[in-house]
Amino acid sequence: MLPFQYSYQPLFDMIEKLSLNKFLNYGYSGFLLLGIIYLNDNLFVRSLVENLGPVISVILTLSLGATAFIAYRYILGELLIYPLGHVLHKFISPKTSTLVFLKDVMSVKYNVFFLRNIYNSIRRRFFSKELLGKLDLAHAEIHVIYVTSIQLIGNFFYLTLHKPNDPNKTYWLVLGLIFLAVGMVADMWQHSNECGVLKRIKNEKVEGVSECSLLEFLDHAGIKLERAQTKDHNP
Repeated sequence: MLPFQYSYQPLFDMIEKLSLNKFLNYGYSGFLLLGIIYLNDNLFVRSLVENLGPVISVILTLSLGATAFIAYRYILGELLIYPLGHVLHKFISPKTSTLVFLKDVMSVKYNVFFLRNIYNSIRRRFFSKELLGKLDLAHAEIHVIYVTSIQLIGNFFYLTLHKPNDPNKTYWLVLGLIFLAVGMVADMWQHSNECGVLKRIKNEKVEGVSECSLLEFLDHAGIKLERAQTKDHNP
């Protein structure tokens, strides 16, 4: 037990400052990680919770969840999962791909990483706050599926290295790959809907979505100038 009295108020204050999206992503990632660790070594988790107490245990879990989620999103996500998803979307249904649409609008053969940066900029700076909030929540739900797949696959590799004779380790890999596939399908569906929004606002302002048309926004943001300067360049 801790040698001092603890209060739940700091925990409540921290939760209030987290947006729903971040709390969903960080909290889920942390508690899932703790659950997987518990299945591998329940005595360690029990001892940790008993010594730290409920408040610090939850704060530690959220901190671990934030670290795991950020590592997934900006390393595995940006460098592997998201680009792969966009490439698959391009081949499966190019007419509903946000990146294919943007590439056609700008008439430049940018690579998938650059097009993602442009689209993320459009989402943050162009869409209305109400629409952006709905999109962020939808993607937060998809992140939950991806985080599940990464942690399940990660546990497979942990068991392979530390418990090679575990008869159940293959199940972790199979479940992880299933969740990864489900996440990509959900991601494609969501981006198909967002592509529909981009097509609606390409040439005209739509109330509740944007303050101007997409082409006006790209022109104001310097995309046309960038297009003229890089017409013969393929980054």
